Amino acid sequence: MGIVGRTTRYDTDPEFNPDGTETVRVIAEHFGLPAAALAPGRE
Repeated sequence: MGIVGRTTRYDTDPEFNPDGTETVRVIAEHFGLPAAALAPGRE
């Protein structure tokens, strides 16, 4: 179950966001950061 009983794609779709890219995008967008610099696997 997701927040307050809602089911999200994070919960229902195991192929959604397997490497965390979607999470990084959401955080970067919220804080106005360049998402490419935060992408997993980047040096």
